[in-house]
Amino acid sequence: MDGTVVTHDLCSIIEADSTAFAIPTELQWVGKACEFLSQRARASGACDAERAGKMIIALTEAITNAIIHGNLGISSALKEQGNEAFARAVAQRSADPVLRDRQTHIRYEFDGNECHVTIADEGEGFDYLSWIKTLDQAGDEAPSEMCSGRGILMMRALADQVEFSEGGRQVKLTWRAPAWQERRAARRRRWNQLVRVLPLAADGGRSPAAGWQPAVARDLSEGGMALVQNQPLAAHRILIEIHENGIPTYAAADVCRMTILEDGLIQIGCRFRNDKHTEAPVEVITSPAVARLLDQLDHDAPPQDERRAHRRASYSATVQIRGGGGEFRSAFSRDLSRGGMALLASFKLPHGPVEIRLPVPGEEDQLVQAKVVRCQRVSDGVYDIGCQFV
Repeated sequence: MDGTVVTHDLCSIIEADSTAFAIPTELQWVGKACEFLSQRARASGACDAERAGKMIIALTEAITNAIIHGNLGISSALKEQGNEAFARAVAQRSADPVLRDRQTHIRYEFDGNECHVTIADEGEGFDYLSWIKTLDQAGDEAPSEMCSGRGILMMRALADQVEFSEGGRQVKLTWRAPAWQERRAARRRRWNQLVRVLPLAADGGRSPAAGWQPAVARDLSEGGMALVQNQPLAAHRILIEIHENGIPTYAAADVCRMTILEDGLIQIGCRFRNDKHTEAPVEVITSPAVARLLDQLDHDAPPQDERRAHRRASYSATVQIRGGGGEFRSAFSRDLSRGGMALLASFKLPHGPVEIRLPVPGEEDQLVQAKVVRCQRVSDGVYDIGCQFV
């Protein structure tokens, strides 16, 4: 699932594209599969940068549903008992060797006009016709007020078409290809820095009644950057103020996507523009400043840690974990190896050091030191956490 470099010539000559693969019943594969499919769609011209974010969200819901509700056979109704009960069930069933051997089969097809992603699980299926009827009757009811079915709602909202078949074991999501636009795939560097954002009008001038807004940059590439701020942007074009050696420079950018995070925060994906903004309130200098900053980030980046693969064993138990000097909280293990373990929890943990109490039969609990290297949202209030022992 390597990244694909997107060029104008490549997108303009591809007439059709297809690929198929299967992923194991492990939640850590969801993000990898979605990123691969999104890159494939962009490389073939089936999806532009703006819709790539929507595609990833919809595919995340579909593949996660296939693993949790399909292969692991966990009912959506269990969420009504609380996030902790749901996380415990996911962890226990993930450790079941029979269920764990199931796979999720994914096929990507692009015919030059439409992009189809078909996702099939090996579960028992569900009465999707009744579910769709219930959701349609709910009408404008807020998804947050519904106990179940929000994943289907999100898929239908973010894809052009959603079709279930095979007794609910298979779903096909369709996106209609936009007119081709030049896109570039560029390596992203982590860059946490305070910046300021100014919304622009369609002609590049200052947006009426708009002022500079604070934001935090998360990553940076030659093509764009990701920002986080506490309010959505009404404009599709912005200026980003970047400080280089204490001197502000300004990058013009298009807003490609906005994703709602926790605590009311908004993640904003931006693509740099290279055209001139004669009406912009400040001089726009994009490429030189960004290039120099990227060179500095590459120079300062530490060497990548050497990783070793360890055989994983199914391990279903309730463990206690804490990070940042806080209190121990319950989590539910999925597997264990000499190098680390995977957990399900009803809370989010930042990357960094943690302590884990492991229950050992016939002995006192063992306290081990670890660090969180992965924390991804599985569903509302449930997180898949990967820990590496140190």
